[in-house]
Amino acid sequence: MNMTNDHCNASNLRKSIIQALRQHAFDKPDDPAFIFVKNKSLEDQTLSYSELLLRASSIAQRLKSQGCEKGQRALLVYPSGLDYVEAFLGCLMAGVVAVPVYPPANKKHIPRILAILRDCQPKVILSTYAESSRTEGLVEDSADLQGNITVLCTDNIETDVLSGCQFNDDDLVDIALLQYTSGSTGTPKGVVVTHANLTANQKSISEAFMGDTPGCTLGWLPLYHDMGLIGCVIQSVYWGYPYVFMSPFTFLQHPVSWLKAIHKYRAFRSGGPNFAYDLCASKLSDEQLEGVDLSSWKIAFCGSEPIRAQTLSKFSARFQRYGFDSKNFLPCYGLAEATLFVSGSQGVAGARVITLDSAAMHVGSVVTASVSDANTKVTAVVGSGAVGQNIDLRIVDPETRKLCEPNRIGEIWVNGPAVASGYWEREEISRDVFGARIEGDASEKTYLRTGDLGFCRDGELFVTGRCKELIIIGGKNYFPHDFETIAESASHAVRRSHSAAISIENGSMTEGLALVCEVERIARSKIDFDIEAKSIATAINTEFGVAPKMICFMRPGGMLKTSSGKIQRSEIRHRLLDGSLEAIHYWPTQPGEAQRIELFELGEVI
Repeated sequence: MNMTNDHCNASNLRKSIIQALRQHAFDKPDDPAFIFVKNKSLEDQTLSYSELLLRASSIAQRLKSQGCEKGQRALLVYPSGLDYVEAFLGCLMAGVVAVPVYPPANKKHIPRILAILRDCQPKVILSTYAESSRTEGLVEDSADLQGNITVLCTDNIETDVLSGCQFNDDDLVDIALLQYTSGSTGTPKGVVVTHANLTANQKSISEAFMGDTPGCTLGWLPLYHDMGLIGCVIQSVYWGYPYVFMSPFTFLQHPVSWLKAIHKYRAFRSGGPNFAYDLCASKLSDEQLEGVDLSSWKIAFCGSEPIRAQTLSKFSARFQRYGFDSKNFLPCYGLAEATLFVSGSQGVAGARVITLDSAAMHVGSVVTASVSDANTKVTAVVGSGAVGQNIDLRIVDPETRKLCEPNRIGEIWVNGPAVASGYWEREEISRDVFGARIEGDASEKTYLRTGDLGFCRDGELFVTGRCKELIIIGGKNYFPHDFETIAESASHAVRRSHSAAISIENGSMTEGLALVCEVERIARSKIDFDIEAKSIATAINTEFGVAPKMICFMRPGGMLKTSSGKIQRSEIRHRLLDGSLEAIHYWPTQPGEAQRIELFELGEVI
């Protein structure tokens, strides 16, 4: 299949997503806009630009006929598929604020969706006929809300070739969507993203992701998450290149389907979080990969969670024989509060990895060190690329709010046209997060406080962790993923990218380390938990001189994660301390206190 099209010139980018869609439907009506891969056999269905425009216009017209006015909210409850794309663009056309949410696959997702529903007060819930019973259940569970909520199945809406909604430049100031945060460090909040925010962010992504080079994007990222929706769906409409995508469940159940799809569709751009690369490098056999050619894959973006140098190295070594070039890695950094993209490598340069003195990092200093120095412990840090154009990024001391001196780790603050105006209906927290000012800055420019820690070097951003998840032991700062990486390397029973390092307090109120690890899907009878725990504790003590106070093991699939796949360390800590964590084994073994876990000094672990 030839996936190369006449493309949207980077110097002539559209002023809105809808304007771009209309232009593509006029220029190349029959070209594929979206291709949905339905299963591991890579059977697919295609939606052309003209079909997409008609479907979105018909949905927009129906929303208006249902009484949805500009600025009212529509909750999007869909599995991954073409229906999701049609409904989202239909909302943008109608001036209705789209609110993407995780489809309620099981009961544990319901509380979060109901919390979002109560927060944004939607006029309508958009879904498919197959999902209608679940969405109607949401309406029943939210009967306390004022006004009636209509459930509209968009796959039952007939395509109207005469439909059409006007969208002009004045609409760019209006809200396009509420992107609810993943909730990895707190209650999900709705980030207010305007059309102008979207277009500004698309320009930044285009510069980093070689938007002037033809070629399709391929992915499996959830469409309710900013990386999947804004970074893939909207970006592909903006460029005018097709987006080939599959369900996240298809990827998770059959990881090889991702790489086989890259081969089949000759994808130019594809990527995901660190765990996806680690999963493929660790689990796929030569037999599964027979015939796979990854040579078309020129932009391999990686973001959304800590990027580990070990993972990138392992993936490169594993797939070099299949045509993958490590120079094509594009580490990037972003967050919903900045619409999405903040930094990423410009063009094809590969990942930049530097090694730092670990002891210096623990006190907030950036000191390079050599791995060959046997007397110095080092930490490999992966760069997240150059800061996007029109983005003002500063490294600030989160306590004093003063600019950090060079070679100091501080909080990442961001200003620019893609930064959202705040959280939906939360003025006080919005002022604190989106309206921060640098102490001593005469311009009084306001910045977004990202909550992430990092530093800049030679024009590149390096992200080291989260402020709220920082673990302080003996006056030294530790980042959770440093402990988690060691734990997963020290035990074959621990599932990769499914560990949580958290801080706890013992009786003397000093901070200590606890680890919560999900085990691999093997028979529990084959795991000696105490031996595995001692192996982890020994490795951490050897590497950092820190003795874990407690190690907990969770059943396969039991790790607490956000809807976007991030570890919920704060919630795990809360449940560990109140005794509600569903662990299958504690080390050291605790005699049964069900209500509260008593934390105590472990002493020497070896």
